[in-house]
Amino acid sequence: MTPAKDPIRQKVSELLVKFDTLPDSKLEAEKRTEEFITPLFETLGWDLLTSQVTPQSRVRSASRTTRPDYSFRKEGDLRHSFLLEVKRFSSELDNPDYVKQRVT
Repeated sequence: MTPAKDPIRQKVSELLVKFDTLPDSKLEAEKRTEEFITPLFETLGWDLLTSQVTPQSRVRSASRTTRPDYSFRKEGDLRHSFLLEVKRFSSELDNPDYVKQRVT
């Protein structure tokens, strides 16, 4: 399939162009989710309005309980497939406070 006809590549390219043209990279989390995260994961086949994706759900790890921004779970699976924590585009991801949020 050519890149122009691949809907996932096309959507990611559109989102990258949109990001590059942002006047201010300090968007609030809600706006970032609405403009970038929702369209990306919908293109990848995740339905954010079903039980596949749960916002702010409690997740237990071996050492603690946390609330990631989103928990993604494939239909029929008992455990989450992956967790997503949304940060500002301008955030340094090696920030010690963000590292503490990591679930292993």
